[in-house]
Amino acid sequence: MLLPESALKHTDNWLVDYVVKMLLKAVVAWINAHPNAAFSRFMMKQRGPRTDVGRMNRLQRLSSALAFLLWGCLFLGLWLLIAYLTFGLGFLSPDNPVVEVLMFGLALLAGCGLIGGLYLLLRVFV
Repeated sequence: MLLPESALKHTDNWLVDYVVKMLLKAVVAWINAHPNAAFSRFMMKQRGPRTDVGRMNRLQRLSSALAFLLWGCLFLGLWLLIAYLTFGLGFLSPDNPVVEVLMFGLALLAGCGLIGGLYLLLRVFV
């Protein structure tokens, strides 16, 4: 008896999922076993501003808040530039999906940066 095609696809996906999970576990185990290797240091390196607010002192919170605010202002400036080029000058078409996704993404990143920075500033002073 032949299996339906959907059953075969499910079996293939299960096998791929299992192999990917095993590979990821092997990579994490290797990183933990070799903490001084270059790949391990790269994977464990902190990128961006710190977000573990409960364990930060005031100076660390202030520097992280300023980093968040600067990133938020950068993305806000890019969002305003795209909006001006689109709606002010008519250089870009507002119906272009790339412009819509770019405007949404920049607005999201600007909001996250500005709200995160304001939250950290609040935690500095309170």
